[in-house]
Amino acid sequence: MTSDIRPVKESRLSRALRRLASSNAELESEELQQQVRDEGAVPIQTCEDRQQVALTGTVATVTITPRGGHPALEVELRDGSGAVTLLWLGRRQIPGIDPGRTIKVWGRISCHEGRRLMYNPRYELLCNPHS
Repeated sequence: MTSDIRPVKESRLSRALRRLASSNAELESEELQQQVRDEGAVPIQTCEDRQQVALTGTVATVTITPRGGHPALEVELRDGSGAVTLLWLGRRQIPGIDPGRTIKVWGRISCHEGRRLMYNPRYELLCNPHS
C-alpha cells in the first residue's frame, strides 16, 4: 500500500502566528533566503571549495585590510544561510558597496579554515527590497 504524501500548504493564520513568534533576525534571514531563490543564486551555506557560484545577499561589513603591502577591500556578504568574505585586491573602495546594500556576485569560492572566501568577484548592485 502506497501513501500519497503531499506537502500541506501553510494557512494564512499559521503563517501570521509563526511570524509573530519569530525574532527579527529569523524574519530577516527568511527574507534574505527568499531573495536568494528569486535571484537564482546559491545559498552560501551550501557552497563547496573551488565551486563556481552566483551569490546574492546583504553587505554586513566593509573593511580595508592590507595584504602584502597593498590595500584589499574586504566585504562580508550574508544571505540568511551563511556568510562569505569577498576580497577585492588592490581596492580601497567600490562605490555603492556599503553596509546594508544588496548585491549579487559571481566567482569561485575558496573554503579555508572554516571561512568561505571569494577573490575579485564580478558584482551587480541590486535594489534593496525595502528602499
